Amino acid sequence: MTGVIDQFARDQARDANAALERHEAECAQRYQRLDEGLDRVEGIIKWAGGLIVTLIISVLGWALVQQWNANEAQKRDLQQKIEMMQEAQRVQPIIQAAPSPVPSPAPAR
Repeated sequence: MTGVIDQFARDQARDANAALERHEAECAQRYQRLDEGLDRVEGIIKWAGGLIVTLIISVLGWALVQQWNANEAQKRDLQQKIEMMQEAQRVQPIIQAAPSPVPSPAPAR
């Protein structure tokens, strides 16, 4: 009888060990799929991060160009005003120095 019980216990242990090995193999496959999925997610996050950095740099570059163009336009406008004021200063002394027109003859009485 002891031999039957020993054999039964050995069979149960062998079955439990086989079930445990199958379970470990299935878990290893699951963990591998999870790791692959996480690697894909990590790749997507890195790509998105690069895209965000690229967009930020592009927007800052665009803003810089817009500001540069606005400053150049303002600079041109101010330069034109300066030139107009300088021209006005050059003409004003000429007008002041010009002889007065000849008076018209007095009307006869």
